[in-house]
Amino acid sequence: MISVVDKTGFQILENNNCLLRGSLPKIVLDNREAVTWDTVECNKANIVCSTESGITCTLSIVTEGNRFAIGMTYQSTSLMVGGKSHCIDSLEGIQIHFAVDKLDRALANYLSEDWWTKPFHTSNLADVPARTQSLLCKNKSNTYLYMLPVCSENTKSSFEGGQGLTLRSTPGTGGFANFSSLLLCGCIGEEPYELSTHAADYAMELLGKPKVNVQSKLYPEMLEYLGWCSWDAFYYEISEENMLLKMKEMREKKVPIRWTIIDCGWSDAEDYALSSFDADKVRFPNGLKGCVEKIKKDYKIDWVGAWHTIIGYWNGISHNSKLAYEQRENLYTTHCNKLMPYPDKKKVFDFFNTWHTLLKSDGIDFVKVDYQSVLINMLRNNFSIGQAAKEIHTGLEASVAINFNGNMINCMGMANENLFNRPVSLISRNSDDFFPLKEHWFKEHATQNAYNCYYHRAFVHTDWDMWWSNHPNSTQNALLRAISGGPIYTSDKLGETIVDEYMPLIFKDGRILRCDGQGLPTEDCLLQNCLESQLALKIHNYEKDTHYIAAFNINGENEPVKYEVKLSDCIGLDTSSREYVSFEHFGGQLDYVSKDSKYVGEIASEELKLYSFTPIVNGIALIGDEQKYIKSKVIKNTIWLGSNRVIAELYQGCSFIFTTRRSVVRTMLNDREVTFIKDRDKYTVDTAFFEGNCVLEIEVGN
Repeated sequence: MISVVDKTGFQILENNNCLLRGSLPKIVLDNREAVTWDTVECNKANIVCSTESGITCTLSIVTEGNRFAIGMTYQSTSLMVGGKSHCIDSLEGIQIHFAVDKLDRALANYLSEDWWTKPFHTSNLADVPARTQSLLCKNKSNTYLYMLPVCSENTKSSFEGGQGLTLRSTPGTGGFANFSSLLLCGCIGEEPYELSTHAADYAMELLGKPKVNVQSKLYPEMLEYLGWCSWDAFYYEISEENMLLKMKEMREKKVPIRWTIIDCGWSDAEDYALSSFDADKVRFPNGLKGCVEKIKKDYKIDWVGAWHTIIGYWNGISHNSKLAYEQRENLYTTHCNKLMPYPDKKKVFDFFNTWHTLLKSDGIDFVKVDYQSVLINMLRNNFSIGQAAKEIHTGLEASVAINFNGNMINCMGMANENLFNRPVSLISRNSDDFFPLKEHWFKEHATQNAYNCYYHRAFVHTDWDMWWSNHPNSTQNALLRAISGGPIYTSDKLGETIVDEYMPLIFKDGRILRCDGQGLPTEDCLLQNCLESQLALKIHNYEKDTHYIAAFNINGENEPVKYEVKLSDCIGLDTSSREYVSFEHFGGQLDYVSKDSKYVGEIASEELKLYSFTPIVNGIALIGDEQKYIKSKVIKNTIWLGSNRVIAELYQGCSFIFTTRRSVVRTMLNDREVTFIKDRDKYTVDTAFFEGNCVLEIEVGN
């Protein structure tokens, strides 16, 4: 891949084919006038635009393998009278217009609200919504082009349509001149799924930050287990009494939740502004400490979390409170007269460390930090958003690391200034809220989570939100969480927990059957809007060597949709090196499949399909627990003794299924022979009477 620059702009080429054509930079000054360039000079990688009044803008295009980056340096000589430079406008700032040749389809992820992104599918870049944070394009020669607008310390970039496609980069405050910024990173390739990760890694490298490397970060142990959150159950009516009643119900129904969140509403606040670090005395008469002690002691909950926002509460900190006086050195009054932690990492750390130390002494084990992308509104025309977000996240996460071993859930924080500036934390919400009372909301919720994950997973491990087990879409929601690869937790109201909806998701001790990756739309769905089409939404994930594809009908008109599931839908799977067996969970169909095998049909409204693809080893495929969605998770380890005997260590007893076309000599459980049931190619061994680990041995003939 090479770049070509000339006095009219630049091009990104692959094999001499133009994939991206960019204009000269448009600069809007803080007097709202656009700069007219008097001279333009260019070389292999730079375009230098200048004016006779002393403004110079150098646009740099860097290419490295299949990656490219666009950066800019803006300089203005100081005016002799007034000591002022020509500063860029805080909102219009820098603009670069683009054309993408031979475009076929595109997926844009844009900020539908300040803190949530939604997918937008199009074949016309002029339709791309404002505030687009991630853009994947495919041209008619089946080459993918991925572009990631960057949030640096000085500017935040995003795409928008209109007159073609525009990259807009702005600081969010005035007075900016004589600075450099990285504006955009991108990748080109024939496989789409690694492009977003490679672009994010490249951006972090050029920003001088460590690569995110999501897979290497420590996944919180508590999130390996089933949880429950108070929000949709109680909203602002959260109280010690309600929390304990719900914990009692879960205990009586034998739902093995292991963690819970005391969500919004517990704090001592006035007009949605924080008055103190204490709990509301009416709702929590014994303080958080008394409530948490009872939750842990009486109901055997291992981890309890507490909610707060990144600025304290929804409106920050109350001006007239004792807290405002005690923390005055660590607080900042914004131009809109909101009081919040000062955007300086030391002051932010001091504020949150004081609070988190108290929460820890109350027995709190982790925090959910909400409202993160509000910073751009709170601090507009106060600080550059990139610098402010960097300082606040650094101070916050330092406190969480010290007090809670880094265990936190980020929420309402999908804006790029948040994604680019989290130094440690791993878990982040991936969509707008689960709204249990919005009709047909599951369809929108599934769409957001699946498509947001395409780019979001380059920065975090995604959290697909809580749900209700007593709900018309409960099974759909359960399967969506199972295929997500992230946390699984509910927010059932008092008395409304349906135990059976949990069972396909968990082991007896509450551990969830979690996939190893993150749920992604299959390639044939990636650039299609399944809400408006007649196609099923297919989401792929994997657990060890077993791959899973869940198919959902999310058609907005509730009409049947077509689906086609095949082995080659499995992302990253080399179908030429192994043979596989498929098993469809809801219908129980088992088949030996080749790379060309297909399942084609229709899915009615609210219907589901879940296919597992298990590799055949020595003529045997160990499928797993027939009752669970992620069946293979029950297998902790396998040992082959020659080619005729396999030992499988199981996490717990279950209805274990496997298949082979060789004769089965015997099946042994913990060194004792047990019977099996044969139904055509499916073999079932009942080991469900074992509570914990057990060892299954299968011996087949030659």
